[in-house]
Amino acid sequence: WALLRSAGGLALALPLLMPWVLFADAGDYLRGGADAFWNPGWVLVTIAAAVVIAPLVSGDRTVAHVAGWGGVIVAAGMLFTRSGDLGVGRDGLLIGLVAAAFGVGVAAGAALEFGARRAAVGGPRLIVGLVGVAATLLLVGATAIVVAPGRAGLPADDYEEIFAFAATTDESTRVLVFGSDERLPGTTRDLEGLAYRLVDPPVPESWSTFLAAPRLGDEALHGVLTAILDGDVRRAGLLLAPFGIGWVAFVDESPMEVLFETQLDLIPLRSFAFAVFRNEVASPVAIDEAGEVWRADDTEFVAPGGGAGSPVTIAVNADARWGPGAWSQTDWANRVESGGADVAFEADGPRRTQALLAGGWFAVLLALVAAGRWERRR
Repeated sequence: WALLRSAGGLALALPLLMPWVLFADAGDYLRGGADAFWNPGWVLVTIAAAVVIAPLVSGDRTVAHVAGWGGVIVAAGMLFTRSGDLGVGRDGLLIGLVAAAFGVGVAAGAALEFGARRAAVGGPRLIVGLVGVAATLLLVGATAIVVAPGRAGLPADDYEEIFAFAATTDESTRVLVFGSDERLPGTTRDLEGLAYRLVDPPVPESWSTFLAAPRLGDEALHGVLTAILDGDVRRAGLLLAPFGIGWVAFVDESPMEVLFETQLDLIPLRSFAFAVFRNEVASPVAIDEAGEVWRADDTEFVAPGGGAGSPVTIAVNADARWGPGAWSQTDWANRVESGGADVAFEADGPRRTQALLAGGWFAVLLALVAAGRWERRR
């Protein structure tokens, strides 16, 4: 009966994931990204093993059962994190890490419960159980190592200062970054073994961290970079300008730097820790017919001075959701007949409605839970 009730609750909760649950490809979700492979250090493995095994061996029936189920969850999570050969990708790795952490948490609770019941146990079992308690305290206390600095183990935002040179206030340009420095979070595209990506300075926003499948603009940029790599280009800045690329940076050493040093319209800057080139050709991401550069503001572009602008061209992948105003496609980019002071990438109407419905359904479920508890108390 408890299993049936849990399954029913799960079914009722699924609409809370709208619109994701209606459009996600579960297979691609598990296979996407880099292959799953997590290789924890032996110190962490030893401590976690003590947390799981000690209460399983030393605890009474209840404590041992809880620790055992925690160990099963840990094992399943570890299997997921080491399943790259089976096609499991980045998101599968994250699922495995969450499961392993949850399992260790369950076992840690069992170990601490053993500590509360230690008076009923003696001999070697007591010693083993206390080892588990000590390991649990050590593991929980070790979280301060990553939490105390304030970033919870996430990379420091080094590039907020490093790319500050490109974050100008009078125009919006992008940085074409070659290399895969781990301090710059997110995914990259591949150019014959060389990683690259576009960055809106000073750092990528959350919506641009993980790159989507290549579209028209991405394919056009890849073609330009291939031509540069083949050595057939002498004015790379002129070809990169339509993509809103005002800067080129190499965060890893690459022989391709030589090709950019020979370009007539890219100026090498020598005062940085890595190779940086400035594009001499004007390269705004958004510009209107009057030649006015529109300033980027999150997912919007704002007319200079806040006044109404003429039709504006936006150097991003063509998509009819740009507005307000009449939209048209120019090659791979966008043209918006805007009479207002800004243009923005509009939300997907049906999916936004589904998200609102999910929020409303969440309120209904809370009301049902409250009503059920009130009825039981009666």
